[in-house]
Amino acid sequence: MSFLTVLLLAGLAVGLILWFRSRRGDGPELTVAELPQAVAALALSREESAFIVFRLGRHPDSGGPDLQFSVERGRLGLDWVLLDPANVADEAKFRTFVLRRGHSIQERHENGVRTLRIEDGDLVQTGSGLLCEAYGVNVGTRLATVLEGFSLPPS
Repeated sequence: MSFLTVLLLAGLAVGLILWFRSRRGDGPELTVAELPQAVAALALSREESAFIVFRLGRHPDSGGPDLQFSVERGRLGLDWVLLDPANVADEAKFRTFVLRRGHSIQERHENGVRTLRIEDGDLVQTGSGLLCEAYGVNVGTRLATVLEGFSLPPS
């Protein structure tokens, strides 16, 4: 093989790996039952812009929405990022669910992306409830995650 062919194949392999990771997540698969410990680790990190995303679409073709917890301006929040088509499609479902639980929604626009964020009340209970009640996820179902800016303690 020529050097150019090897270089092109290597580039293709790296591109496929990055695409696959971006679709599935680069964190561990976690259950809804493990969500409280993961969010606690995020909150304890207090690292600005750190986040964990729980992906309801575990495989590239399933297209489920993503639920994010993040630290912004020193505060933990639950985010519904209106970037993925599934999140956009379920915006009303998210709004209804969190408003019925008495949360205040902050709408943010940053870097061309709209996000619905809540910072009040029991975020863990609301996030778990959203996954289980609104989306029918079983507490033992493993979900792909994306982590940025913090680490989970060993289990």
